Amino acid sequence: MSSDIEILEKFYQQFSPITSTEGGEDNSWVYTMRLLKCHDVRLGTYTPILDELKAVSIKFFMKEHRVALIIPLKLQGILYGFIFKALLVKEFNIFVDPFIKLYITPRADKALKSFGQPWILTEGVKDALTVSLIYPLTCAYLGSACSSKVAEFISCFTNRVFIMPDNDKAGEEGYKSTAKSLSRHGVTVRRIDYALKDPAVAIEDFMSGDKSSLAELKKRVEFILKIF
Repeated sequence: MSSDIEILEKFYQQFSPITSTEGGEDNSWVYTMRLLKCHDVRLGTYTPILDELKAVSIKFFMKEHRVALIIPLKLQGILYGFIFKALLVKEFNIFVDPFIKLYITPRADKALKSFGQPWILTEGVKDALTVSLIYPLTCAYLGSACSSKVAEFISCFTNRVFIMPDNDKAGEEGYKSTAKSLSRHGVTVRRIDYALKDPAVAIEDFMSGDKSSLAELKKRVEFILKIF
């Protein structure tokens, strides 16, 4: 019998990549995503593949949403999970095996060459993808704070982490909790402050024609990394 990871990988392969209008290496992450029309799941189009799936929460997610992105989670080429991210509302579901709630951007995966390189952590996928355009070794802890298990996992790769939380109350509380978890595992934590609501706003502004937000964010990130 196939594992849930194997079943979801087979399911993921049924869909074509989302293409980028810009193309090029900086946008290669786009090609890892797939667009899922959940209506097709409800119609039974993928029943033969999904019948064996044990992850009830994923099946429920597909029934609840009309359209979603499927984002694979990989580390050094090894698939360890998937994110299902709804497009019409701000909701997502994560399936990882073993359970490590962390989004490692494709650029971060390529940049993992040796222990000790500093990481940048953000809250969400879009935040991490935005910051990874500035500094490749950027990941998301997928929520307001990372768990002790994730902190332990990160400590296997680095002893220096910079956190860019969302600029709201939940982000502030999550930053403190994440910093505590990482510190317990011997990781030095610093914060990168910035003027936006969250890092993803910079790429949204860029796509709307305003390049200043991304330029300011780049300047801020590079300055903090340089002095520390």
